[in-house]
Amino acid sequence: MTAYADGIFDPNPSNSIDLNWAFDPTLIFFVLICFFYIKGYLAFKGKKPVKPWQLACFGFGIGTLVFALSPPIDPLSDQLFFMHMVQHLMIVLMGVPLMILGVPFFVCMRGAPRWFRKYVYFPWLKYRAFKYVRNFVSHPLVAL
Repeated sequence: MTAYADGIFDPNPSNSIDLNWAFDPTLIFFVLICFFYIKGYLAFKGKKPVKPWQLACFGFGIGTLVFALSPPIDPLSDQLFFMHMVQHLMIVLMGVPLMILGVPFFVCMRGAPRWFRKYVYFPWLKYRAFKYVRNFVSHPLVAL
């Protein structure tokens, strides 16, 4: 007797692997983060608040995330479980920690549009509850 798992059992599997890539909208988010990071980094005059190694970590982190969500890894992750797990490891253990070492939030906020900082970001900073949540979430043990 054959067991079916979620109706995806194929009694006649093909041995070919499909590498067709469907566009992932998450990549737009990463491009915007890179744009605001570079814009914010260049906005600082004189001494930069981010060291060169942090800039490199951010770049490698974003590169790792984009690579994990692009071919050949992304299409293969839909078909092969081990590639799906490789994708998770690239995102969680490499991409995000490297990106965080680059201190993206501080630099990205400097590169964000002035209207966003004035009407969205700075008003939120005034709320005491927001400060408590921000401090709690940004604690290293909680963030880890």
